[in-house]
Amino acid sequence: DSAFSGCSGLTSIESPDSVTSIGSAAFSGCSSLTSLVIPDSVTQIGDYAFAYCYSLTSVVIGDSVTTIGNYAFFGCYSLTSVEIGDSVKEIETAAFSNNKMLKNVSMGSNVRELGSGVFAGSSQLSELTLAAGNSYFSYQDGVLYDDEKKVVYALLPNFKKSTPVSLNMLHTLSALKFQFS
Repeated sequence: DSAFSGCSGLTSIESPDSVTSIGSAAFSGCSSLTSLVIPDSVTQIGDYAFAYCYSLTSVVIGDSVTTIGNYAFFGCYSLTSVEIGDSVKEIETAAFSNNKMLKNVSMGSNVRELGSGVFAGSSQLSELTLAAGNSYFSYQDGVLYDDEKKVVYALLPNFKKSTPVSLNMLHTLSALKFQFS
């Protein structure tokens, strides 16, 4: 845990295949890290693992990761795109929150659990792509629902729609989790 936390000179990471987990806050505050590809050997990304990596612009999460921890990519202000592999089953609370430049997220087919506020504060989020075959979530008109459309997981504040939508409401409520009966 916190192994490379605060290494401001770290610009890239090359991980050997023997690494299977990225611990809590392992790379938190690595302010010069610009892009990240999580290798297929990694199965878990810990809490706050890459939080406050201010220069990080893109993240590709490998095909073996099953869990993305709480606040794992919190406050990565330059992050614009995230690609979440098909093996990911759970994205925990606020994992991608407070990423003011985040515009595009691609979620794999096996994501089945989303914690509260996964994309909260990501006010530029305008495109969310669900992989074909994802039977756990439904995405329509800028809203990410559970498969029965009873729980709202994310409201994309910059989703463009031809018919009026209260964008003030979407911005205010962005990425909160609501249950409807």
